Amino acid sequence: DGAWRLGVRKPLKFLETIQLANPVKGAQYGLRQGIPLSKPLWGLQLDLRLRNTIGVAVGTAIPAESPQNFLERVRVRGNRKGGGDELTWDVDGAALWRYYHWYSGTLPQAASTPALAVAVGTYDIAVTYIIPFPILGTTEADEVATVMNPSLFNSLDLELIIGDGFSIVNGAAAGSTRALAAFGGGGNPTVDVHTIETMFGPAANSLRPAVCKRSLPFDLDGNVTLADAFISNLPVGKAVSRLWFKTGVRPAAGAGSESPNFSTLSDAIITRAKIKVDGVPVRDALWRANREYFRTLKGLEVFPVGYSVIDFCQDGRMSDAFPTFTYGQLGRRFTLEGDTAAGANQRILVYAEEIISLP
Repeated sequence: DGAWRLGVRKPLKFLETIQLANPVKGAQYGLRQGIPLSKPLWGLQLDLRLRNTIGVAVGTAIPAESPQNFLERVRVRGNRKGGGDELTWDVDGAALWRYYHWYSGTLPQAASTPALAVAVGTYDIAVTYIIPFPILGTTEADEVATVMNPSLFNSLDLELIIGDGFSIVNGAAAGSTRALAAFGGGGNPTVDVHTIETMFGPAANSLRPAVCKRSLPFDLDGNVTLADAFISNLPVGKAVSRLWFKTGVRPAAGAGSESPNFSTLSDAIITRAKIKVDGVPVRDALWRANREYFRTLKGLEVFPVGYSVIDFCQDGRMSDAFPTFTYGQLGRRFTLEGDTAAGANQRILVYAEEIISLP
């Protein structure tokens, strides 16, 4: 289970298999009865299993983040007591798949049998996604404090939006087709959902009314050259613990070219990133240098092309999260600015990790 010195264990508990019946691009699925609130939750594990059959003619290309890009959106929606609805996770599946690696050092499964290719044939695909609720990469006390506290919610629900077979392998030239089925054939693609519960020992009194939120608030074109110029607003009103970015190139027009696919990821779109408050830099680093800094800080052997993370809690303390609580009321500007290089079909995705309420 993995024991913490603070006396917390994290057992895995099967919840439900979601049947992806009539799997067409943009279809939405969820749990029949929501996420149980009987115990504090460390997170969820999703195991996607499907068969993708390429028929008639070969595909064109395999996207940069296939097959984990098949889940186009993963959301955890909570109805907070006295606070309305809150999305605690709202990101694309490929970014979710990457996220856990940064704080665990281990990449979840993303496998195809046989190996993914554009050739006509049948491909059985298995992808595992880990959805952590607490803040990671900080002290054990902070992680325990931000475990999902069920007493804060009336309900919690999981929402999945899927792609299609062309999301996994692009291209419909010469009549190339895709057919989705269950892993091994017959039936529907599935997502097995497990809860990762928390069993408190001496840490029983450490749980706080704090909620960690990850979202994709900005999806931008990156087709122009900029020099120390505005790129995007950043979210305000909470404490921002991390910002992370994904940059790359959209596929050429055709089946599978739609958002959120990337044909390639690139480190050459944003060349210098600045986080500014009212025009004054609070972070300023070259893109490649910042990637290497985060990689060595977290002790990672590799770091994926196209991603970069600005970690305000780099020393492992949640209290270092950047406070933007009053920025909205005071009209203060919290922005991503910097230098970019022009190119066709480029995209910049800006993600935010926020602490909704600090303990």
